[in-house]
Amino acid sequence: MKATLKLIASFSFLLISGTSLFANNMKSNLIDIAREQRVLSQKIAKSYLLLAYGANFYQIRSEIKTSIILFENNLNVLQTEGPNEFSPIANNIITKEAVAWYALKKNVTIKPTTKNLNEVVELSNVLLKKSHLVYSAFKAEANDSFNSSNSSIENLLEISEKQEVSSERLCLYFVAQKINIIAPEQNQKILGTLKSVMERLDKQLIVLLKTNVNNPLTVRIINDALIAFDDIRTNKTDFLDGKPTMNTIYTTTNKLNKLFRILTSEYEELASI
Repeated sequence: MKATLKLIASFSFLLISGTSLFANNMKSNLIDIAREQRVLSQKIAKSYLLLAYGANFYQIRSEIKTSIILFENNLNVLQTEGPNEFSPIANNIITKEAVAWYALKKNVTIKPTTKNLNEVVELSNVLLKKSHLVYSAFKAEANDSFNSSNSSIENLLEISEKQEVSSERLCLYFVAQKINIIAPEQNQKILGTLKSVMERLDKQLIVLLKTNVNNPLTVRIINDALIAFDDIRTNKTDFLDGKPTMNTIYTTTNKLNKLFRILTSEYEELASI
C-alpha cells in the first residue's frame, strides 16, 4: 500500500513538474517571439526602402515577403497565447503593437512615393518601440522564472540583442539618407539617427569584446563582427556621405545581424548555466 502511495505521489510530482516546465517553455517561446518582432520591424522597412531605391533583386523581394509573413504569424501567436501566460497589462501592449503593425503594413504593401517612404521610416520606429515594450513587459513578468545568477552575462545578452536590431537600422537609415526621401529640413534628423546607430554599434562592439566573461567562441564571433564592421568604422565620413555601394552595406549589415544572432544564442547558453 505504501509503495502504491509513493508511486502515485511520484507520478503526481512528475505531472506537476511537467506542466510547470511546459508553462515555462511557453513563456520562453513568447519572449523569444517578442524579441524577434523588434528585428523584423526594421528588416521590413529596410527591405521596402531598398526596393524603392532600385535594388529590386530576388533576395530583397523574398526578404520583405517572408518578414511580413513572420511578423504577422508571430503577432497572431502573441495575441493567442499571450493572455494565457502574461497579465492583461502586457497583453494590452500587444494590442498597441498590432495597431502600429497595421499602419506600417498599409504603407509597405503599396507603390513607393516620397511621402510614403517618409512614413515607412517613421512608422517603423513606432513599431519598434511598441515591439520593444511587449518584449520588456514579458521579460519583467517572467523574471522570477528566468532569473540568472550572472548579471554580467545578462547585460551582455541585452547588448547583443540590441546589436541585432541596430545592424538592421544601420542599413535602413543608410538607404534613407542615400535616396534623400524626406524634406530638406528633416535631412539632418535622418543623418543624425544614422550617425547615432553607427556610433552605438561601434561602441558596443568594444564593450562586448573587453568583457572578461567571454569564452573562445564568443570572442571569435565578436572578432568576426569587428572585421565586418571595420570598413564602416575606418571610413565613417564616407559612410555618412553615402559613398559605399548599397550592396556593400546590405551585405555587411546582414552579416552583422547573423553574427549578433549567433552571439545572442551563445550568451543565452552561458546565462542558463
